[in-house]
Amino acid sequence: MIFTRLVDQNFTVYEELLKIQSLVGGTKGSDIYEALSSVVSEYGGFDKCSCVVTDGAKAMVGSRIGLVGLLKENGINCITLHCIIHQEALCGKVLKMMNVMQSVINMVNLIRGGNKVQRHRKFMSFLEELDAEFSDLPLYTSIRWLSAGKVLKHFFGLRKEILSFFEEQLSASTETFQAQLRSIKFLSGLAFLPDMTNHLNVLNLSLQGKGQSISHLMGHVEGFRSKLVLFTNGLQKNDLTHFTFCRVIKEEYPNADFTQFVNNMTSLSDEFRCRFADFQKLKSPLALFNNPMHVSINTQPSEMQLELCELQNDPFLLSKKMENPENFWKYVSKERYPILKDSAVKLHSMFGSTYICECAFSAMNDVKSKNRNKLGNNALYDCLRMATTSIAVDTQALAKEASRPQMSH
Repeated sequence: MIFTRLVDQNFTVYEELLKIQSLVGGTKGSDIYEALSSVVSEYGGFDKCSCVVTDGAKAMVGSRIGLVGLLKENGINCITLHCIIHQEALCGKVLKMMNVMQSVINMVNLIRGGNKVQRHRKFMSFLEELDAEFSDLPLYTSIRWLSAGKVLKHFFGLRKEILSFFEEQLSASTETFQAQLRSIKFLSGLAFLPDMTNHLNVLNLSLQGKGQSISHLMGHVEGFRSKLVLFTNGLQKNDLTHFTFCRVIKEEYPNADFTQFVNNMTSLSDEFRCRFADFQKLKSPLALFNNPMHVSINTQPSEMQLELCELQNDPFLLSKKMENPENFWKYVSKERYPILKDSAVKLHSMFGSTYICECAFSAMNDVKSKNRNKLGNNALYDCLRMATTSIAVDTQALAKEASRPQMSH
C-alpha cells in the first residue's frame, strides 16, 4: 500500500491511499523501486515528491541496491527518512534489561505457557480468591517491544500474588523465582521497566495521531527527549515523581536505590540522539515553518533571505502572526513569496502515515472477509480508497449518474 499526503497552495490537506501495488517478482530494492516508480509516474513523477519514508530493511535503505540508493542513482533527490515510529520503537529496545524481562517471561510461561492449562486455571482461581488487582497474566509477544508494557504492568500488580502462588503450589521448582520476587534489586528493576515502557507507549500513541505533519511528530520526539533529561536528573537524586511503580517499591522498601538506572537513561538519551540524527537536517526548515515572523534570517538559506525580509515586515502578515502555522501559510502569497511558499508546502506534506495505514488495514479486514476472499486488487483498492479518503463522497449521486449501476454491490 502506498499512502500520500497532498497539500495545495491554499494549504488544504488530503491524506489518501494512492495505490495498492503487488510485488509479484520479489521484494528486493529494485522490485520496490520499479513498483513505486510505476505508481508515481501515473501522478506526475517524483518532481513534486517532498519526502520518502522507509523502514530499516536493507531492501529499503541500502545505499547501492536498496530503494533509497536507487532513488539517488536515478537523480531523485527528495529527502529520505527512516520511519519515525520504527525509530522510536528501536530506541525503546535499549531498555530491555533482559535479566529482569527474561525472568518475567519465564515466570509467566511457567504459569500459563504451553500445555499448562490446569495450572493456569488454578492461578486464575487463586487470584479470584485473593480479590487481586488483575484477574490474569497476559502472555508476552516479542514481535513488538512496546507490547511488553501490558505484561509488565500486570506482572507488577500481581507480584505478591505470584510469590504466594509459587510458595503454595510450586515451592520446589520455583526457589530462584521466589528469591527474585523478594529481592529489592529485582523489584526495583521490575518497577523501573514498566514505568519507562509506559512513557514510551505514551510517545508511541502520540506519534500515531490523525493528520499529523512532520512538525507535529518532531515536536513529540523533541518533547520526549526533554523528558529524558528530566527523568535522568530526577533519578540521580532518587526523585521518583515521574515513576509511578518505582514510588510503590520505594514506599515498601525505603532502602531501594533507583540511581542504578541513571546509566539506562543515559543510554536511551544517546540512542534517541543517534536514531533521530537524520531529522536534524529539518530543524532549520521547521523553525522557519513554525515561526516565520521571528526566525533569524541569517540562519536560513541565502535564496530565502530576501523574501523572508519582506515577509517579516509585511503589515498584513504581521496581523496574522498569532495564527497556527497551517493557517498562517494560507495567507502567504505564492506570487510575492514563491520560494518560501514552496518550502512550506513541501514541509507540510511530510506526514506520519500510521493512522491512515491502520485505518486501511482495519477496513481491509471488513472488505476482504472470508466471504469475499476472491476480491481482486483493483476492487479492493476501490473499496479501501472509499473507506479511507478524507474527501466527502456522495455515493448515491454517483450511483444515479452511472449508466449501469450494480445496486447489489
